[in-house]
Amino acid sequence: MATFKAGFWIDNGIRPKDPLHFNQPTDVAFDRDGNIYVTDGEGNSRVLKFDKYGNLLLGWGMKGSGPGQFDIPHSIHFIYMCDAIAGRILKIDREGKTVGVLDGPEPGKGRHFDPHQIALDKDKSIFAAEVLPWRVEKFRLK
Repeated sequence: MATFKAGFWIDNGIRPKDPLHFNQPTDVAFDRDGNIYVTDGEGNSRVLKFDKYGNLLLGWGMKGSGPGQFDIPHSIHFIYMCDAIAGRILKIDREGKTVGVLDGPEPGKGRHFDPHQIALDKDKSIFAAEVLPWRVEKFRLK
């Protein structure tokens, strides 16, 4: 079964790596203007932004851990996005530029940090659900 939505195909069993195909998208968020953000994380390591009519506006990210790169963008809550395997939460602007990073410790140098889902509460604290250490952490922003 294939589904066509917002100019992109996702076809069960076929997972091509090109700009016109999702490859295991992981989350969806909306901004106050109705724009749609999709973390296309498991296979493409990117974020795509669509207008409220489903037209692609821009995309950013690629596999890696450097600036503008993601390992697996797993969850997005408008302006924050978790990059699960890289062990970090990114603060992003509406154009995809990283404007802040909450990094976990380097592998082997502290508690494992594995944020897979995030949520914000009314005081803008970030709650991060982690899979491998089986916990939820709360971070208060200053």
